[in-house]
Amino acid sequence: MIPSEKVYEIIEKIDILEVVSRYVKLRKTGRNYKGLCPFHPERTPSFFVNSEKQIFHCFGCGTGGNVLSFLMKIENASFAEAVMLAAEMAGIQIQVSGYSDQADARKKIVFEANKIAMKFFKMSLESSQGNVAVDFLEKRGIGQLYREKFAIGYAPARNSLVDYINANNLAIGDFEQAGLVIKKETGYTDLFRHRVIIPIFDHRNNICGFGARAIEDQQQPKYLNTPENYVFKKGNLFYGLNWAKERIKSSGFAIIVEGYFDLIKMHMAGFENTIAPLGTALTENHMRLLKRWTDKILLVFDSDSAGTAAAFRSLETILAGGFEVKIGVMPSGFDPEDFLDNYGNEALKKLLNQSKDVVDFAFQIGSQKHSIDNPKGRAVLIEEILGLIKHIPDDIERSIRIGQLAKITGVSEGILAQQLKDIPEKETSQSFTQLSNQQVQSYAENYAEKTLIKILLRQPSWADEIKPYLNLLPETISKVVEHCTNNEISGKKISKILNQFNPEISGFLTQAIFGENDPENIDITRKEFYDCVKVLCKKAFENRRRKLQEIIKQKTESGQPCDKELEELQFCINQANVKNLESILSRQERSVDVKNGEKE
Repeated sequence: MIPSEKVYEIIEKIDILEVVSRYVKLRKTGRNYKGLCPFHPERTPSFFVNSEKQIFHCFGCGTGGNVLSFLMKIENASFAEAVMLAAEMAGIQIQVSGYSDQADARKKIVFEANKIAMKFFKMSLESSQGNVAVDFLEKRGIGQLYREKFAIGYAPARNSLVDYINANNLAIGDFEQAGLVIKKETGYTDLFRHRVIIPIFDHRNNICGFGARAIEDQQQPKYLNTPENYVFKKGNLFYGLNWAKERIKSSGFAIIVEGYFDLIKMHMAGFENTIAPLGTALTENHMRLLKRWTDKILLVFDSDSAGTAAAFRSLETILAGGFEVKIGVMPSGFDPEDFLDNYGNEALKKLLNQSKDVVDFAFQIGSQKHSIDNPKGRAVLIEEILGLIKHIPDDIERSIRIGQLAKITGVSEGILAQQLKDIPEKETSQSFTQLSNQQVQSYAENYAEKTLIKILLRQPSWADEIKPYLNLLPETISKVVEHCTNNEISGKKISKILNQFNPEISGFLTQAIFGENDPENIDITRKEFYDCVKVLCKKAFENRRRKLQEIIKQKTESGQPCDKELEELQFCINQANVKNLESILSRQERSVDVKNGEKE
């Protein structure tokens, strides 16, 4: 566990503006800084950072919090991992005893199992039974130096890993959690057999899983990955990012290829800013991760139909992430590994220097699918390219891309711009008219809770006025009232308490803080304040009423007396129907503690 005092020390020392700027391009606007939100696609910046209060908030997706909240979201990290990362950034030494939650403990188990397995696979490669794998790698030009750099190993043909685990009295369940062994009726078996093993690290050098390449032609599948688990999520990982991240930062761009061996050969050839997804399309999480080091991508894919289709799919995600992208297309029949083997480094460098712009690439590829000699085929192709351009968040860049498309196709910019507007946005939320009565009621109660929090942040002196009702109000309100009373919501102090709330409430708190200088009518605000308290008090009595009805039903069915519950039920029904707060307060002497269900 990490002591709360140490967490507060880290929050106090680290500057959220400096941390966020590592991931997001920000520009000053008044007292705040703003930029494009890294957590959802957007064209107009709605993401704000306040250095004075050390908080952030996105008015587009509602995400908000302090520096730890940001790191948890952007790094897909647990609270403890975010604290450790922030401590490292702040130059603070921190000792952790145990784990802050179950998720951290499970991750640790998988990381440790993978570390032991990697050691075993490397030993197997260096043994006599690994000769077949060494020959396979040598034929591909991967010598000992690079086998060691990339920690390549070998999984023998038998249940060798299971035997190793048992011989060393290791907990085989840990390796099952890591996906390295499979439990069957006859016992455990190895997942990987007679394969070259490639460890997959995250950008912090944790071993998250493995990729396994078949050695024999008849083996299927050709590539086999660790199953998805607590730490191995293909949509969150780039192969090679742990080695490439600093070179990506210094060179200003990342090269993305398709396969493990493409990446290894690219690094061997000096293209050390190369990374690769794990056999899956690029995701928003990939883009958020990569934004930490660059906003420029050179996409290198095979020229076959599968490769170009994968490139086209990836472009949507890349453009939506606000990246500048060029595409390097390999000659027919070649992938980067083959091209390097046949033509060498300089030839590949020359080829990549001729990489295509996104619009040129899309038109070239689309021309192979559609007959652009007739108007219909040309129109379909233009519609596809406009669909790509629609993903670009920046209005100016989209206008430039429309200009490029107009020159290539001969269609006027005005028509293309209008066609772009007509492309519908993806549905992102359910309309309010589709909500059920129960959902509407829940919405109203949620709104009341958030509105009450917002008012308390603006008028902390009013906190004393609702203390008599705290036993009826949600725990979140009680926490806010406590912080208001202790004068802990001003300046940087607010940043320290945000981690006590769930992400939704934390986001609402930061929204309220960013809007605290908006003009307001005190009389209207005070009426709204008490209306919200009344709604939440009634909600408490409604919740207790439902619980009492269940108890009464159970007791009636079993023949037990329930006079006490019936009396309390009538009281809750009356309280839920009162017109004003004073009536609720005046009856508190005979009320129940609705949180615990006991008489006061």
